[in-house]
Amino acid sequence: MTLKKIRSGERHDIYFYMDDDENCPAGAYLQELQNGGKRERQDAAVLVRRINDLSNFGPPRLKEHGHPLQGGEGVCELKASNGARLFWFYARGGIVVCS
Repeated sequence: MTLKKIRSGERHDIYFYMDDDENCPAGAYLQELQNGGKRERQDAAVLVRRINDLSNFGPPRLKEHGHPLQGGEGVCELKASNGARLFWFYARGGIVVCS
């Protein structure tokens, strides 16, 4: 698994997963949202803010902002108000990987 570091915070370093062709699905998803309509751009901004908060303060405390997925074996989600979601999990060394 190849990882691309996108953020260093007080609590965690955040990485995006890169596939075998060095595509970054999470980054492409955020870019797609940023290129969308008003609601999609709002969701992109919220998810970026949630990533920054995750790196500095740890997992969201409010379920509306994100939570572990039931039966997800350690996979969690960050949520935006209009329905966009970004999945993440802890990897070795306490780093966070978004996919």
